Amino acid sequence: MTADDHSNEALIAAMLAWWNRAFANGAMTPGGFAEFFTQDAAFIVNGEVRGRGPAALAAFFGGQRHVVEAAVMQLPLIKGFSAGDHVFFDYDMHIGPPATPEIRNAKGYARIEDGRIAHYTVNSFVR
Repeated sequence: MTADDHSNEALIAAMLAWWNRAFANGAMTPGGFAEFFTQDAAFIVNGEVRGRGPAALAAFFGGQRHVVEAAVMQLPLIKGFSAGDHVFFDYDMHIGPPATPEIRNAKGYARIEDGRIAHYTVNSFVR
């Protein structure tokens, strides 16, 4: 494993930490997504494309605040490892009312280009 491999895992963890703050504060903006994602990054959840690029991701996920009261990605990652420009990860999510969230597990991978996420695929299931 190279130093870049570790930085790829750190990029995913940093993005998820940003996500938690941004979702909680209604700040899922194109500029925030652009810090972590390329301009044409695909974000795929359970086989469905949620958006491509920071503007589309901000529109989709920002709109989820009207549907879901809370969405908290649990850190640190349960598992994360890299192979070249791909990083594979496993983390839990708490979705819904903070007092009684649905606990989901997320497993996926991302492809990294020039220090940002160019492709993010995650599959989740209820624990």
